[in-house]
Amino acid sequence: MKKLIITIFAAILFSIFCIIIKDNYENKLLNHAEYGLPRLINQGQVENLFIGSSMFRQGLDSKILEENGIDSYILSYNGNNPILESWIIDYLLKNNVKIKNLYIDLYAYSLADLSPISDSKILMEVNLKGKYELYNLLGDNKDFSDFYSIFVSKNVEQLLTWPIYYPIVNATYYQGGIKIGKNGIDKNKLDNLNIIEESTIKDKNIEAILNIIKICQENNISLSYIETPKSGRIMEDHYYQGLMAIYTNILKENNITYYLSTDINENISKNSYNFFDLIHLSNQGRKEYTESLTINILNKI
Repeated sequence: MKKLIITIFAAILFSIFCIIIKDNYENKLLNHAEYGLPRLINQGQVENLFIGSSMFRQGLDSKILEENGIDSYILSYNGNNPILESWIIDYLLKNNVKIKNLYIDLYAYSLADLSPISDSKILMEVNLKGKYELYNLLGDNKDFSDFYSIFVSKNVEQLLTWPIYYPIVNATYYQGGIKIGKNGIDKNKLDNLNIIEESTIKDKNIEAILNIIKICQENNISLSYIETPKSGRIMEDHYYQGLMAIYTNILKENNITYYLSTDINENISKNSYNFFDLIHLSNQGRKEYTESLTINILNKI
């Protein structure tokens, strides 16, 4: 019984330590990193901010953008959807970050995703108040396990191995984008991969897109949406095309500029070696796409 009481007491102390110390200060470890929210907040401003999913992380080359005179920063989170994108913009503005041009990932599948914390690494990039706001994004279905995960257990292993973890991870990034992508695969391998299954569009994502538009209008931020190339099978898939039609119609109705991947480079999706899976660009595809984006879009704005 005594051991049980000691164990419970130790767990409570550990939880209090995490909430008071870890949750308030871990984000400061990334103030000078090559990725994440703290670096951008510490920087204070950015001319061209790209916010999106892993499609942006794998699809945009920060070095090429810089070489072409584009001042940029990339914030990308696995499975990012409009709900989280809207929150990120609001969080940056509350932390006094000045944004001139904002480019959002026109990722059609995100309309059917309701998970606001699909990538736990963002929990390490925000303060205690930010974690509480993210916790509330979970809605009515959140429970104690969600609370414990967000405020206590998530990213503890990274902190415990920080002297090793941070230098390795940070070395792979530049201005929020990865330095080296993955190799492409041949058409036969690409054709054997499964296409994402159909799912219902979530109204909260529609509401979040409208909120992003409202926030940008109120803060004089130029807003555009950009679709990264997907493999030919995805581009021709009826479900994907249907989601894209819904997404782009919302943007049209609100007079928001958007660029389809074919507006930027119509040939990338035709070469399997430009992809390492059905929706992510390979290192080769990433360089070609970023060059095209810079020449055909960014340098003309």
